[in-house]
Amino acid sequence: MHRDLENTLDWVWSNRKTIMAKAPKNVPGAGQGHYIQRKQNKAVSEIYDYYAGIETPMDVTDDECERFKTNLLKVKTILNCRQLAVQGEDKTSDAEPYFIRTMLPRDVATSFFHFRRQDGSNTHRLYANIHKHGRLKTFLNLSHRLWNVNDFLCGKVAGPAAKRADTAVFYFKSKAGLDNGVQAITNYARGIPERFGQDRPKLTMPVPGLLGFGIGTQPPKIQIMRQAHNDFVAFGCSQSFGTYRAHVIFMALENSTISMNYSPLQAAYCSAFKKRAKNYLTVAGIDPDHPWRQGAPRISGTRDASEVLRRIGTLNENGVDTGWPIAA
Repeated sequence: MHRDLENTLDWVWSNRKTIMAKAPKNVPGAGQGHYIQRKQNKAVSEIYDYYAGIETPMDVTDDECERFKTNLLKVKTILNCRQLAVQGEDKTSDAEPYFIRTMLPRDVATSFFHFRRQDGSNTHRLYANIHKHGRLKTFLNLSHRLWNVNDFLCGKVAGPAAKRADTAVFYFKSKAGLDNGVQAITNYARGIPERFGQDRPKLTMPVPGLLGFGIGTQPPKIQIMRQAHNDFVAFGCSQSFGTYRAHVIFMALENSTISMNYSPLQAAYCSAFKKRAKNYLTVAGIDPDHPWRQGAPRISGTRDASEVLRRIGTLNENGVDTGWPIAA
């Protein structure tokens, strides 16, 4: 098991009481909290925040946020990008003036803003931990060097108050594109080390010679559920690299603490949790020795997302769902 994954699991186990206290309370069946997606599952968000190194946002003024908005539009013009959009909002060009020009300062402060060069599905991403001071300028200079890389799709940058290890992310549609992209920005990034934090998101692959940069592979568009014992199914759901891993780790923690009290750390229980997490990650297509990689998940079938939400709580006392057929 890679040391970054080992350290992450140690942190999760040490903080299991806090994490499980945030798990969904409206789930009838024991061990079914992982059926709930991250936005409604604060326990998964707790693990995700650790992965992403998210801290309390920095104090910024309304004027800073207004200047940031103005400069976002300037960056779009300089890059001549196809689209500028706010993460989580309708990413259409018609929506751009509304979302960017009329956003409240408090919404600008920690939002992500996407600059799209071309359409396509990404396979790899490059994370960068850019400090607040000069964040947008550094993002622009990195993007400018990536703009002529054939398989570079888009980049996103966090608002001025965001304090996390992934304040910028760049997406590529091939491994070759990623490699060319890293080569394109290396000399520039090495020349301004003071612009970057030393941390990268947990479970990402470090980039040799570049502190604050990490690499990850696109996860499948599913959310995995444990049906019974070692039988896993999934429903369609778009998840980020970090959310996909945080959800699987939460699933392992949830099933490790069902019949366990929150006594001080016990080595045997921690070891059992790690073994379960390693097994679940492998099922999810994640190599525990190289947790930034993504292979095909080992699931027995798929289910409809609406059916998942409707039928939560139908497992019998043995943890088996007897009335819910699996789609091929």
